[in-house]
Amino acid sequence: MKLVNIEASVVDITKKLPLADESIRLAFMSNVLHRLVANNGTDSTLKEIARVATYNGRLAVVEFKKQESPHGPPFSIRLSPEDVEALASRYSFSRESVQEVGSYHYIIILRKTLIFHQSQAFHQIAPMKRAGEQHKDNAKADKGGPVEQERDRSAVSYP
Repeated sequence: MKLVNIEASVVDITKKLPLADESIRLAFMSNVLHRLVANNGTDSTLKEIARVATYNGRLAVVEFKKQESPHGPPFSIRLSPEDVEALASRYSFSRESVQEVGSYHYIIILRKTLIFHQSQAFHQIAPMKRAGEQHKDNAKADKGGPVEQERDRSAVSYP
């Protein structure tokens, strides 16, 4: 099976990403976030990921389990899934799932639940007033319209 709707980019995630606002459905980072936290680079990185992720887009984070092991970073800078969730929640992401990935890693999938605007402020989606009423940004996607046919763009980054 060939994937045709993914474009991988290796970028410096501590700087402005070369992507438009709300242009990707999935951002993936592996064994990076603990180092960003240790070096105080989390704010700019997660703010940029929130800027480029679509409403309901996902952030997938693979990290070393917060346990002593012969592999990976020192225990003192490892992040638990709860740590990652707490960090990401400041940037409009909430936990969707957590799974073990082998003996030393886990993956946490987070979903963007707020809309990012050019003003760099996040706005809560207003609750639906009537059953069946949809947010205007999701109406096309739910009906199989152009939003579903857009190309996925994934920001892939490594230290």
